[in-house]
Amino acid sequence: FPGSAVAKAPPPWLFSAQVLDLNGRVYGLMNARVEPAWIERQAAHLLKRAYADPHWSRARGAVLAYEQVGLFGLVLAERRTVPFQRQDPAQAHAIFLEQALAECALDARLDFLSGNRRLLAEAERIEAQQRRAGLLQPAATRAAFFAG
Repeated sequence: FPGSAVAKAPPPWLFSAQVLDLNGRVYGLMNARVEPAWIERQAAHLLKRAYADPHWSRARGAVLAYEQVGLFGLVLAERRTVPFQRQDPAQAHAIFLEQALAECALDARLDFLSGNRRLLAEAERIEAQQRRAGLLQPAATRAAFFAG
């Protein structure tokens, strides 16, 4: 309704207790702002969650993914960063092996990791010096080595 307090600055989510149709114009009466987090807490059993783009986060030291939370087709939260290991432990483990260990993107003071970094740098230097590729194995092959 034009006289409503929420008409001046409409919130992203709105609840109207009554809907009024006057000559083809629809008005909401008794309006209130709604926070999507409130819906998420109260209707947790009805929510649909989808996860996209699992990746290794060097800053957080974990495999993360983007979560989208929906309720009956309405998106409550989009691109929320969440830990991925609870959703798919096997895929999170594979991503950890390939992106953290095989590419040496793990920020930890481990002897084998610093040795691996030196070996990778040396292999890259030799490849550049000889101007040929193939000395360095792909990250997937190195990850298979770490997997055992």
